[in-house]
Amino acid sequence: MVAAGDVARWYNPLFDEVMRVEQWTNAVEQGRHAGLSLLGAEDSYQAVPYLWSDQFDARMRFVGVTHAAMDMRIEHVSRERLVAAYARDGVQVGGLCVNAANQLARHRDMIRRRGALTAP
Repeated sequence: MVAAGDVARWYNPLFDEVMRVEQWTNAVEQGRHAGLSLLGAEDSYQAVPYLWSDQFDARMRFVGVTHAAMDMRIEHVSRERLVAAYARDGVQVGGLCVNAANQLARHRDMIRRRGALTAP
């Protein structure tokens, strides 16, 4: 049996938790994984949640989770931009990029690799 989309809950080993993500990006990725599972793939679904929002002149993008974070580090802040990283037990679990889209892939990769959030 497989399930995908807003109603599906699954264990995500990247964060060591059961999660449910109500974002269309997750539904697309989960649907693809469900189809591959039906065709015999046995790998687990390990997604880095992604969401975005446009608020006036600010384009906010976020990867990962914050509820599990014990630490947060501001990497860049200015009148126009903000980049922050979130960590649990020294491992990056989230990244926020406001008007800094070029930083998002780096944060997503760190989360996928379970990379350490080191001091600046």
